[in-house]
Amino acid sequence: GQDEEQDALRALERFVRDGNVEIENTAEYIEGSVHPHGRLYLEDLRSGRFSVQAHLDLHGLNLQDARFVLEEFLLESVRRGFTCVRVIHGRGRHSHKHHSVLKEYIQRWLCTRRMSRHVIAYTSARRCDGGGGAVYVLLRK
Repeated sequence: GQDEEQDALRALERFVRDGNVEIENTAEYIEGSVHPHGRLYLEDLRSGRFSVQAHLDLHGLNLQDARFVLEEFLLESVRRGFTCVRVIHGRGRHSHKHHSVLKEYIQRWLCTRRMSRHVIAYTSARRCDGGGGAVYVLLRK
């Protein structure tokens, strides 16, 4: 009940005070492990330990085009033996209700049967790589 909520809030306050608040604690942050072992890589992926070997900018594309381009990009990246790529989806500032529709769809698409066999995990990019407006995607060899 209320006690639990209070505890959770206190823990959060402590964390915010003492911990380093990075993008993963903001509402913009997304992550997911598509492969069963994907969780093991989230930390490294999030902190930029994998070097980005290619990137794709989906800004301004409609959903249909974005999905097609993303699939082609990932397949090509896999063919080239890339491990980590970055996909820029933007923050949706110019779209309906200032809300990144693309970001939501990218999460869904990465989990579809067609794409999931190539994807291990994804996380929002570090601030220097576009933050909440981009995702790192870790690909299977």
